[in-house]
Amino acid sequence: AIWLKHQFADTCLATALPTTMLAKSTLVAVLLLALAPSAAGHAWLTEPPARNAQGGSRNGYCPQCGNGGGVCGDGGQWPPSSNYLGGQNSGPQRTYTAGQVVEFKVKMTAHHMGHMELHVCDEHLGPLTPDPEGPNGCLSKWVLERVRPEQVYSDCKPNDARGSCQPLDENYPERWYLPPGTGEHTMHFRIPQNLQCSSCTLQWRWWTANSCIPADGYPCYFQSIAKQGWSADSWCGRCGGTCNAALLQANASRAHLKKEGCGEEFRNCADIAVVGSGSPAPPSPSPTPMPTPTPVPTQPTPTPAPSPMPTPTPAPGGSCVQNKDCVANAWCNQDVYVTWCPMHSTSQCPSPQCVVSAPTPAPTPTPAPMPTPMPTPTPAPTTAAPTPAPTTAAPTPAPTT
Repeated sequence: AIWLKHQFADTCLATALPTTMLAKSTLVAVLLLALAPSAAGHAWLTEPPARNAQGGSRNGYCPQCGNGGGVCGDGGQWPPSSNYLGGQNSGPQRTYTAGQVVEFKVKMTAHHMGHMELHVCDEHLGPLTPDPEGPNGCLSKWVLERVRPEQVYSDCKPNDARGSCQPLDENYPERWYLPPGTGEHTMHFRIPQNLQCSSCTLQWRWWTANSCIPADGYPCYFQSIAKQGWSADSWCGRCGGTCNAALLQANASRAHLKKEGCGEEFRNCADIAVVGSGSPAPPSPSPTPMPTPTPVPTQPTPTPAPSPMPTPTPAPGGSCVQNKDCVANAWCNQDVYVTWCPMHSTSQCPSPQCVVSAPTPAPTPTPAPMPTPMPTPTPAPTTAAPTPAPTTAAPTPAPTT
């Protein structure tokens, strides 16, 4: 096909060729174009997992081929049955908290420079969602902004390989510019503070810059990072140019318009949920199980502060004790928790190290022994009354003479 292109480019040669040969060449070119595979895709969203990252045959074994014109990258090289915009609702794959700083990840297979953005539709994005990318669409309502480098890392430096170390674009804080190199890139964005949705859609969008400058503000940004010591040419050698007040004003005047790039674009959609900042985020699906702990010869110092709390009086409902279930508790064999767990009340019993024990039944009281009865005293023997002395009859007086 390349040979034929150059052959027709030379008009003199094309004119000199016999008609039959020219017709055969044209047929060969058509066949070659029909058999040639489409251009390989270049990137996809891996964290959170995009809809197109799930299922091999459905995405044509090409999760990075989301360069179609659809909101979720539909079309392009994916099979027509993929339909990642319509009918795909497996529930939220990740749950975030409003105001949370989140690390997102992108797998890059071919580097085409440019920048990426993350938008959220506060409903399940589907075929009936009205103009989601329009100025009043749901994806335009919730635009995530990057987290400043110093809020992510404390040691960023010019030409740092960590993607979140790149300077923030003060004019377009929603942009994350693609650093040099392929592989997996990480970027940190903040979930909007007032966003809440139980079933919403995150859209990842990449404007490539290998064939043109896809959006306003590129010259100003790359001039700015060059002044800060960054090698701007290695990021996007064609993205320099003039940056002045008139250009910035012109860019601002077009900010309300629907964003349209001039080159190839990639889009992915991921199903998420966002809870309020006062609510704890529920665990994401399929949490990683706790690894089996490796026993160590010495007992580690427990996490709590060294000053022990006085042992509380156990509540009637039980007490906080060491959890001996080694399946749920990796510290089940460490004796230090035997004394540490009871330092906590039942309402603040740390898990999984400790559990609230079942109440110990009160012991059955031992009845007091009955007193031994006093023995009945033996009555004293009755003393018989003395036999009265016999009565002596008075002597008969002598007869009177």
